[in-house]
Amino acid sequence: MSMIMIMHREINEMYIEELAKKYIETFNSPPWNDKWTLSLAAKKLDEMINCRGSFGLVCFDNENNMLGMIIGNSDTFYNCTYFFVKDYFIIPSHQGKGIGTALLNELENRLKIKGIGKIYLSTLRKEQTEGFYLKRGYESWNEMVMMGKTIDS
Repeated sequence: MSMIMIMHREINEMYIEELAKKYIETFNSPPWNDKWTLSLAAKKLDEMINCRGSFGLVCFDNENNMLGMIIGNSDTFYNCTYFFVKDYFIIPSHQGKGIGTALLNELENRLKIKGIGKIYLSTLRKEQTEGFYLKRGYESWNEMVMMGKTIDS
């Protein structure tokens, strides 16, 4: 059995088409069960990549198969620069193999070099999602609350 080597490359627009397909494959599956279309996923990826302060990584195996990505943007605050993870996934067939942990670690290392002081994100309160981050040293910030409002049209 050969070991899979993982390569991380900085995300850019040339990856949007393939990422959109992987995005749908991942987020239209459990635990999210979203209903992304190819055009909407490509639009969302384009918006994230072209956002001010955007930074992200795409990971590939040694045969150049795309396995996932992590992307977000930096945000200046009074006490440090924060990084908000907007989206992060490993395709379902490769989850549970340490690839996501390696991708998250690589992002953290690169952000540290850039002088980023904190990382934050929002995710589902499920073992598969919130539990993943808790096992990797992230904390649920109980003093923060995510809020939203649907605006009727």
